[in-house]
Amino acid sequence: MSTAALVSPTTAQFDLSTNHVPWNAPSGQSAQPERKTMFDYPPPPSVQKTDTNDSKQEAKDPLFNRTLIKSISMPSGWNLSRKQSSKNNQRQLEIYRLPTDPWFQIDLCYRAEPTSLESTNAFACLLDSKPADCRSEVLMPKEIRELAEVMGSSTVGNNQFTNKVAAGSKSAPTFHLRSAHTMKLNGKTVLSVQGDFVEPQDPLRKPVNAYEGIFVDGGIDPCTGGRKIQEVFMHGPASRLMLYRKQFVNALNSIEWPSD
Repeated sequence: MSTAALVSPTTAQFDLSTNHVPWNAPSGQSAQPERKTMFDYPPPPSVQKTDTNDSKQEAKDPLFNRTLIKSISMPSGWNLSRKQSSKNNQRQLEIYRLPTDPWFQIDLCYRAEPTSLESTNAFACLLDSKPADCRSEVLMPKEIRELAEVMGSSTVGNNQFTNKVAAGSKSAPTFHLRSAHTMKLNGKTVLSVQGDFVEPQDPLRKPVNAYEGIFVDGGIDPCTGGRKIQEVFMHGPASRLMLYRKQFVNALNSIEWPSD
């Protein structure tokens, strides 16, 4: 797991320096053919277009108002493709895609589903103990294991630290975690995670879809008792992630938080 910091101590923004762990394919290697797997997200029949004159998306829909972000500016050309909410509003999702390459997505996912007390406390304690005031602070294996539920037990949280089943088995980890650390993003401490979704039964664990995202803590939801979590992430074919990473980084750096 890389310990390279992704945040500049002086700017409190994502750093695009060359010592960032490269997720793109090695130089000269052709892109892998597209494969439909449980981690590939096929393009929708039609990609909806939003008003490109103002790319700043704010939570104005009364039904879709549970968010821990005041606003975020999406990169030019990334259009709202889907917006959905669970029946009880405990999970809400916005998906943005590029019409020219709709296999890539930027997702804004809010959830306040019931979580275990251990997981709830672990996330709060992590952000308190590693506030990243001066620089990003790398998570230890024990901390990663404690956050499996927060990161998603069947997605990012199902990684080589939380699941020790050997590659090649159907029960093997579906995510290979490359980096996990806390960082300051525009004044707020968040959890930053990077890695690759892999085929569990592939003994070589070749990357299928690359992932980069942040997890924002919103405290306890009084209705569910679960942790309010905002996840903002980009994912798509691993061989092409570096084509769009700078745009995603700019979106993260544009985030404005609600006033306390």
